[in-house]
Amino acid sequence: MALDVVLICSDLDEHRRRAETRQSDVIGLVKPSWDRILTHRYEPWDVPPDLTLDTAISHPDALARQLATHIQSLRPTP
Repeated sequence: MALDVVLICSDLDEHRRRAETRQSDVIGLVKPSWDRILTHRYEPWDVPPDLTLDTAISHPDALARQLATHIQSLRPTP
């Protein structure tokens, strides 16, 4: 089973803070600048995602529970 999950950060200030302060353990990785992030063209798929999670309004643990609940709801009941 494939599940199309989109993660967003609806709080622009928080998104910028995260982008500008995130650390990477990938040697040689050049992180995009905030300007590059703002000008990046997002091209959504032709079909809506199965689930959209907003990282600005929920703690990662809550997001994981939402995802688990969604997956559980897809399982057929015996």
